[in-house]
Amino acid sequence: MDNYYQKYIKYKEKYLQLKNSNNILVGGGKKNKIVSSKTKKLNPNKPIIIQIQGPSGSGKTTLGKRLSLLPNTIIIDTDDIDDPNSIKILEKYNYDSKKYEEFMDKELTKKNKRDLNKIISNNHGKIIIIVGFLHLGMQHIKPLKGYIIKIEPEILFKQYNLRTATYIHQNYDEIKTLLTGNTNSEVLHFIFSKKFGIRDGFDCAGIDDFKQNIERQKKRAKDNGYQYLSSDEIYENIKQFIIKL
Repeated sequence: MDNYYQKYIKYKEKYLQLKNSNNILVGGGKKNKIVSSKTKKLNPNKPIIIQIQGPSGSGKTTLGKRLSLLPNTIIIDTDDIDDPNSIKILEKYNYDSKKYEEFMDKELTKKNKRDLNKIISNNHGKIIIIVGFLHLGMQHIKPLKGYIIKIEPEILFKQYNLRTATYIHQNYDEIKTLLTGNTNSEVLHFIFSKKFGIRDGFDCAGIDDFKQNIERQKKRAKDNGYQYLSSDEIYENIKQFIIKL
């Protein structure tokens, strides 16, 4: 009887500890893990901002989708702000590249800053994860934590060109119409980049450019104090950071 009573006291104490710490058990059997069921209430006037960068095709969008499932987080893809605003300004000047270049910096800076600040102000109290580069109008953002995706050149080469092929396939008819029309090459390059996500077309010369790009990413991480980690490592790092809040 004493043995059963001691076990009862032991399990009751463990239950109370879990209950009072706002944790829940997940998983099954002996591999159960304790994870926080909710994050600590954040200061509504001081959002926590995390930024993730990486070369085009490194998987920033995919990582953002994974992170969006974590509690109390919101993902902001900077391309989703910058690309539409850029196209609007280009259309405003009737695809005149000279007028666009003359007024772009001022107008794009204003639009991007307004849209980014609006999203952040509407999500105070949440962990804001910014995915992508800080375009014009976004440089005032000071992330608490920063990451740059680590990826091998061969993998980046394939992922980048696969994404390019996909976007061309999805928008083939419109791209064909543009290429057979009278739109000048400068405007075409801009439309392909900002409207279709085709940043630089196919890279068929090999992976040297990708190797150089990766080296630039490493240097940027070092210069900015960002962590240079794989996509999975970044996910786990941010996940643990959120759990500990």
